[in-house]
Amino acid sequence: MSQSPLLPIILKTVSGDSDAFEQLIISQKRNISFIIRGITSCPEDVEDISQEVAVLVFQRISSLRRPESFFLWLHTIVVRESWRLVTARIPVVSFCAVDDSGAWLAETDLDCLPAAHTERIELRIEVCSALRRIPEKFRKVLTLHYFCGMRCHEIADFLGTTVGTVSAHLSRARKRIRKEFPAPEPLLS
Repeated sequence: MSQSPLLPIILKTVSGDSDAFEQLIISQKRNISFIIRGITSCPEDVEDISQEVAVLVFQRISSLRRPESFFLWLHTIVVRESWRLVTARIPVVSFCAVDDSGAWLAETDLDCLPAAHTERIELRIEVCSALRRIPEKFRKVLTLHYFCGMRCHEIADFLGTTVGTVSAHLSRARKRIRKEFPAPEPLLS
């Protein structure tokens, strides 16, 4: 397995080098924002949570036992802090909010035709509406799995439950979402 080019910077940061810490946070800013946007699309929340994450990383980095595990450690902090702040402020997960500016669009969406753009917005609204109608325990598991890219065992660790429970919730959540989006009728030829 190849070693991360950031490992020397991580090691300096763990030993208390504030310049290395700044360099490390700058190098991870895009990854941190990407994870946060998977949980909330509110730009103010993304910035606030990013700041909170930076503070937590600074406070806790000296306790990192295995610097080679930094990225998983950082991912866990980002996801936990995002969920903590989002659920403290908003009763419904805000990544479903759709604004008129289209700021939530991925860069690749900017190239699509106006009709495709409108269809994407409509689909996003439908998906978010469906997510709001399922129980929070299912919504959390779906969000962590699909929007944050976490595996079942990571979700289980994060939520403090078993892999079996996570798998069951994920399966039930998928079934509920599928009911919201029935398969299209076949075209008659």
